[in-house]
Amino acid sequence: MRVPPVSGQRATRGWRQLLLLAPLLLASACFLLPKAEYPVCTRPPTDEDTEAAQGAHKAATRLYDKESYERAIEAWLAAYELDCSAHGLLINIGRAHGKLGNDDEKLRALETYVARAGKDADMAIVEEVERLKAEKEGKEPVSEVDPYEGAEAEDAGPPPTVDAAPPQAAPPQG
Repeated sequence: MRVPPVSGQRATRGWRQLLLLAPLLLASACFLLPKAEYPVCTRPPTDEDTEAAQGAHKAATRLYDKESYERAIEAWLAAYELDCSAHGLLINIGRAHGKLGNDDEKLRALETYVARAGKDADMAIVEEVERLKAEKEGKEPVSEVDPYEGAEAEDAGPPPTVDAAPPQAAPPQG
């Protein structure tokens, strides 16, 4: 059985249809992919890594102040990739996600911070994670204590920032 040759016009139309569908197929595939995890430390950061992370952190803080939250997140992620021992950067990433209304990402960033900071985790953040989890599950928060009681309003300025620091020193907040 012999297959008749496809005319050039029909073949071109088929390719055009495929090319028009390709972006749609790629976009839908992106939703099926798991979210990228925050980098895990495999080695201590070098002095150069720490210095570059501090520069990225400063840039991220400026972007956050200008309400460019997506770009601030990108810069803080870059800083954390350079110095993954500066776990406080995850707090900033979480705060920026919160400003964008990305509550699941905010919770994921703060949970990662609590897990990686361990016993050195800020208790206000630990309580916030518990509260966010309870809200997500539709339960009453474990604690009725507001971790920011007496603090300035959240919209009064940028989140507490953390400078990237060598692994032997806890990142200063300020």
